[in-house]
Amino acid sequence: MSVTLLLGAQWGDEGKGKVLDYLIGHYKIGIVARSQGGNNAGHTVVVNNHEYDFHLLPSGMATKECINIIGNGVVVNLDALFSEIEKNGFKFGTGDDEGDRKLFISDCAHLVLPVHIEADGFQESLLEEKAKLGTTKRGIGPTYSSKCFRIGVRLGDLLNDSQNFEKRYREQVKFYSKIFSNINTNVDADLQKLKEHASQIKKLGLACNTTMLLHKYRQEGRAILVEGANGTLLDIDFGTYPFVTSSNSTAGGACTGLGIPPTCITRIVGISKAYQTRVGFGPFPTELLNKDGTANKEGEKLQQIGAEFGVTTGRKRRCGWLDLVLLRYSCIINGFTSLAITKVDVLDTFEQIKVGIAYNLDGVEILHPPATINDWHKIKVEYKMFPGWMSDTSKARTFDQLPQECRDYLTFIEQNVKVPIEFIGVGKSRDALIVSEMSWKNTDPLELWKTSTTLPITENKIKRNDEVEGSYQQPPAPVRIRFWMSTKQIDSRQRTDYFWKLILAWPDDWERRAIIWTKAVISVTNTLTAFYITNKITADVFLIDPKLDFLQTLRRIPAKSPFVMFALVGFISQMLTMTFILYPYLMYEGQLSTLSLTGRAVALSLGMGMLIPLFSVPPIANSAFLSHREKLGMRKLPTGSVFDLLAQTFECTRSVWRKLPVIAGVNVAAAGIVVCSMAWARNRIHSKLDIDADLINELVANSEYYQNQKRGVIGQKLHSIGSWLTSPKVLDFFERKRVSSPDSPHDI
Repeated sequence: MSVTLLLGAQWGDEGKGKVLDYLIGHYKIGIVARSQGGNNAGHTVVVNNHEYDFHLLPSGMATKECINIIGNGVVVNLDALFSEIEKNGFKFGTGDDEGDRKLFISDCAHLVLPVHIEADGFQESLLEEKAKLGTTKRGIGPTYSSKCFRIGVRLGDLLNDSQNFEKRYREQVKFYSKIFSNINTNVDADLQKLKEHASQIKKLGLACNTTMLLHKYRQEGRAILVEGANGTLLDIDFGTYPFVTSSNSTAGGACTGLGIPPTCITRIVGISKAYQTRVGFGPFPTELLNKDGTANKEGEKLQQIGAEFGVTTGRKRRCGWLDLVLLRYSCIINGFTSLAITKVDVLDTFEQIKVGIAYNLDGVEILHPPATINDWHKIKVEYKMFPGWMSDTSKARTFDQLPQECRDYLTFIEQNVKVPIEFIGVGKSRDALIVSEMSWKNTDPLELWKTSTTLPITENKIKRNDEVEGSYQQPPAPVRIRFWMSTKQIDSRQRTDYFWKLILAWPDDWERRAIIWTKAVISVTNTLTAFYITNKITADVFLIDPKLDFLQTLRRIPAKSPFVMFALVGFISQMLTMTFILYPYLMYEGQLSTLSLTGRAVALSLGMGMLIPLFSVPPIANSAFLSHREKLGMRKLPTGSVFDLLAQTFECTRSVWRKLPVIAGVNVAAAGIVVCSMAWARNRIHSKLDIDADLINELVANSEYYQNQKRGVIGQKLHSIGSWLTSPKVLDFFERKRVSSPDSPHDI
């Protein structure tokens, strides 16, 4: 099973909680994991009208079905952990109670101790005003320092070797007391409280080797979502050093902080606001400031409308225009497969919007951040101006519903950083999120599918197509759209073959049957009604006795028009059913509206089963009639008579017109069956259709077995009968019967 990373692309506070909540709510996310940081970051998640504040716990705690993991790269403050659990009302148990939550903490995670918190505050206070880092003073930095000094203590030490833990804790207090002489912590009280926490952790069974646990879940095929803390520009290596956090908040930190291999990460979503914010000190090139260094009117407006106050510290956030130099840098470092642009609605009332597109350092244009603080202070930003849209975007739920100026703004961002925008946040509410369709044709995951051996074809057979097929109102689910768009890049024969291999090997029998029955009902009904219409019209054209029954009439027609129409309608019906009903239905995970589904089914049934044969058969039958006359050596009809004969042909079809209400009723009934079956399977398919590399490989590997074993006795019989009826031997038999028949119209 693949792993998805959700990372901040700026200085934190980008709105990761909204996107993470959406992913958990709409996809089969079984595990949510934290890989780095501590309780120095925070966000709010609203689920079922209940608001949860998260600082240390993974956001999956808001959903009872999720298993939550705090990895070895996280530094854990046990006081903050249990306080957060209590504040949010979480409880733990056997899993039988609906209120139970599932949480596991790595026994290799380092502990934030009281001495670390004291040291953090003293260190910040000793720095000069210009050198202050703006730390949250939660002890995060000193804990990571202890880890690097190799004097830190881990959760496993507290749980399994209390005597050694006590010894090492006292050594840490002595170590920091030599650096900060005014440290005055009550060691005995601290140890007693830590032992109480240890007893509670043992009782709840929270600690384990999370690396092996994640490996087990990956082997079981569970979907894993890694939740990043802080943001890329706060990374200890790639951020605006030294004004950074103490851990790796980029994609690489997920591997070292959880013990997962980089090869299992197939999707990395970067989160960025539509503008820029930062808490604390440090470089901020696009910050909106007056000459005296205070926020100007535009900066204050962004702060007030966007409610830019830190969740953890409550401090005001510094605000500025979006910096594409830094966003491009984040995309390069993390390898984002898509972006989420949040808080677009905050810009609704701005008449003009600027975007930083390049830096100028000592007269030289640079497209990347500088390395030193001195250079950060010297750079000048080159801006691009955009007109504001001056309208409310909070009610938009599709990309096309956004104002044109807003769409231009987002399109420019996407084109500049060369990463598709997948999500667009337009408000505070949980549903104020647009799943964007603007980047289907440029989505890079096609390359991931090609290289991950999930497509049953070689790379050189894949055919690029820059035009998106279809235009639909409902946005598709982004996880699955990559697979369906990948299948659109191959030719129709390969796509059809691969599609039906998946359907035949579908893990749920009833869903698979509903899909196959949908195709079968329309195809069979269309084919039979078209065959009947063709037979009647052809018989009228050849002046065959209308009192003869269906089979006798068929034997006397000296043409293959009914059989050609039979095969043609059957083939086209199958293809159109997949193209206009099954593909959109599965692509949109059942979100295709019932009205749209009904319209498609009725139009397809009436079109293929009645209208097409009704208007195409007369000229075809007439052509066969003229050819038959020539074979018999009869005089050719003049051109003018051909048109007269065409008119007479339509006159000869009145017997069919009288039966059109019955034929239409049969086709509409077939469409009704299709709509009912697809509507019945809607919720099941919506909840279970989670196409990923492992599932596809499994289905394709087993497709031959399912084709042979799961077709069923009746299906095999019908398949054999159909193959026999269309064999050359049977067709030749009917031809010989027709020639030898005394009633054959040789004397026309």
